[in-house]
Amino acid sequence: IEGSDQGGGLTPLSRWRAELGDTYLRWRSGATRVTAGAQTIVWGRVDGLAPMDRVSRVDLTRLVLDDLSEQRLALPALRLEQTFAGTKLDAVALLPGYRGAVTADVASVWSLVNRSSGEIAGIESTPALAAFVRTSRVQADQPDSGGAALRLTRAVESAGLDLGLTLAHTRQSLPYYEPDFAGGTLTAVHPYVGFAGLDAELATGGFTWRTELGWSDGVAVTAPDGRRLERRAFEWVAGVEFFPGGEDTRVTLQLSTRRLSGGNGPILQLERYTALAGEVQTTFDQGRWRAGLRFNSGLNVHDTYLSPSLAWLGWEPHEFYVAWHHFDGA
Repeated sequence: IEGSDQGGGLTPLSRWRAELGDTYLRWRSGATRVTAGAQTIVWGRVDGLAPMDRVSRVDLTRLVLDDLSEQRLALPALRLEQTFAGTKLDAVALLPGYRGAVTADVASVWSLVNRSSGEIAGIESTPALAAFVRTSRVQADQPDSGGAALRLTRAVESAGLDLGLTLAHTRQSLPYYEPDFAGGTLTAVHPYVGFAGLDAELATGGFTWRTELGWSDGVAVTAPDGRRLERRAFEWVAGVEFFPGGEDTRVTLQLSTRRLSGGNGPILQLERYTALAGEVQTTFDQGRWRAGLRFNSGLNVHDTYLSPSLAWLGWEPHEFYVAWHHFDGA
């Protein structure tokens, strides 16, 4: 159960919502495990948005303010996990009742649809499209099922290396807003996307190196006249994690890039995006305090996010924290 309150601005907002957490039946026998019901399944090795994360439900009510573990929700699924000779098979079928990402109310400051500017997050608007977005009725579709995905991982213990292969044909959790100019509606849809990806993790000399490489087909994009088109997407992420001075301080750095290709004619989405992101986190006073800094900086566009935080952990299992979030750029 979650509640939030927003004051100031043009539209004050108070909202409560409830979500079903992990509620499932599980059968285990030896190296086989079968799970049916509402599950939170997060694939991928890197921090933040991982290309391999194809079967989770995203919580966008506060965008990137929360930790990744708090940005994922349960979905109804049937899951088979089988381990054999150092290799693990993870197969997931998303059951009827699929729901896309939870988004903030259109009156919230975190809404993906900005009524004031007429913009939709991630899309460079045109004057005609902006005027339509300001007055349109926002709604969401209700797809029946979400597709299926398969993941194979293998650990090479002698080399400290983990490898992974992911194949998926699933609906994208993040919404694509499709305009209906005649009906005056803006509908959040979740098209099917075909995906193939490789990933690896290597632990050596106090450093853990991670990388993910993904290729997607059928990614929805927008033409200048508002039509929905499809493109292919190439994504690559590489990161490192280390603990300078011991285990009290943790540093992660991550370089990511995304390219859209295929098709003819201009689109409103960025066709190329590259960014450097990371996090520094340390504890002190015998682990009763934790200080941290998260950041993301676009390298080919002006795009900056900074978030320092301070948390008190002295009253377990509770945590009290204060954080500042700074956004600037495109």
